[in-house]
Amino acid sequence: MKKRNLVLFFIGMSFVFYNCSMDDNSMKDKDGTSYKTIKIGDQIWMAENLDYYTPNGSWSYNDKPENSERFGRLYTWETACTVCPDGWHLPSDEEWDQLIIFLINNGNNSDGKSKDNKIAISLASTTEWKASSDTASVGYNLSVNNSSGFTALPGGYRYYDGSFYNLGNMGIWWSSSKLPISEEVYRNAYYINNKTVGKDFVSGYYGASVRCVKDSK
Repeated sequence: MKKRNLVLFFIGMSFVFYNCSMDDNSMKDKDGTSYKTIKIGDQIWMAENLDYYTPNGSWSYNDKPENSERFGRLYTWETACTVCPDGWHLPSDEEWDQLIIFLINNGNNSDGKSKDNKIAISLASTTEWKASSDTASVGYNLSVNNSSGFTALPGGYRYYDGSFYNLGNMGIWWSSSKLPISEEVYRNAYYINNKTVGKDFVSGYYGASVRCVKDSK
């Protein structure tokens, strides 16, 4: 995949709160650091990006530790598949779809209808996104973001040549699903001109954010 501005997928709005609640049990990574969690439908997700250090296959944006403190670390796909603690795992493409479909079906689209995919504002955090004049974007009015509690952060990504892009503009999260062409599925978000949460594929050597989901019983 050639380097390009990944202007793809993620914007929406919601004012529905009753289907999403903070889970009583926070998640701890392999170093014992605690993270907030959120129950959305039948799933329990991290409500923060993972910031678990690994000596290989993970980075702070622009190699600045203060960025990982705010946005979490960026991981290669191979490393992302190993970093979730016991009882948690990197979500599959189907589990991402389950999250998206639940929010769409429960009134989290920007137009309040259970049709199409316009849920990004309901997932995006109320901080960190760059301002936008596009009324449909996550950067237009941050105060109405994040009714789901997912708190999606625009951590950008690391290109496989070592350069970093789109901090504040975009969030990308790995899926565990692997395509037959040896590319890995990721999720991405952008702060302008989009309302949806979508998916694309990219080389596993990219650096992207991680959200772990709790194992089902």
